[in-house]
Amino acid sequence: MEKQNNVNIKIDFNAYYSEKSKKFDGGLYPILQYLKDNKLKDVLIRLDIDKKNETSWDEVDMFCKELSIKKLDYSINDKKYPKYTAYVNCNYRSGKSLIKLLSHIAQLGNGGHSYSILIGDKTFYFDGDGSDHISSINDTKLTSEIFTNMYKLSDILKKGTENNDSVNETVKLTDKELKNIIKESVINVIKEAGNYQIKKKIINQLYKNTKDLTSHLYKDDNWAAVTKAFKTIEYIIGDAGELEVRVENGGYWKPIGEFPNYKEYKFTIYMNNGIEINGSLKCHSAGTMEDTFSRYDMTITFF
Repeated sequence: MEKQNNVNIKIDFNAYYSEKSKKFDGGLYPILQYLKDNKLKDVLIRLDIDKKNETSWDEVDMFCKELSIKKLDYSINDKKYPKYTAYVNCNYRSGKSLIKLLSHIAQLGNGGHSYSILIGDKTFYFDGDGSDHISSINDTKLTSEIFTNMYKLSDILKKGTENNDSVNETVKLTDKELKNIIKESVINVIKEAGNYQIKKKIINQLYKNTKDLTSHLYKDDNWAAVTKAFKTIEYIIGDAGELEVRVENGGYWKPIGEFPNYKEYKFTIYMNNGIEINGSLKCHSAGTMEDTFSRYDMTITFF
């Protein structure tokens, strides 16, 4: 099983602090406090969302298997220019998710853009054209190069890793552990020779276990069915791999001059035996003219 070493994450940020209420008014810190107070698992996060039932072409979505903070504190660096430093301690898996979330928040907001962030069913506001700004993580300044390079984000996380040598990102499981974790046994699949055949059999199991999810119409305000789908995929692969979800250009696709007809989530499954499985989850609008996504169905493709 993956050893959950703790990591320390130091975040330099700007924000508005209300002396009257003695708390931060929006921005980054209330988000961090929420993650400390709520031990989130299998959560879908939506950044840069517009008003309810409207679409945003800059929206970024991410799915986190685990996102929780064990310890949280902050210090004041400069009251005149409201500069603060947050100190976070969490397990390694949550740290990976948090680094990605911080990167997305900064990428969208640091240039002077204000927007809402939906974490599960809780909404936060980041005043990018006001006082909110994230300048660095673990003493690494956030630049456009950082935002587009996941390996550099990983390096930022490693700076705060406690007992870094013992962190094992490539998990090696015994047959017994695999059997207990994966719903449909992947043991025989991994034992077989030939990456193509192994990949094909894993994909068949993914299709088999997600088939039921693509045969319904859904009606919800927070893409609960999408969360369920990615949670199912996570359960199938267990600790034999890692799921990474991304949304490009807001994910909404539509013919010119018409309403969006689907939203697409792209994902990659990185198996520990070196195999990569790519995929696409599409939510097809089936609602009304006023609210095209009040109802939707899903299709899932693996390749």
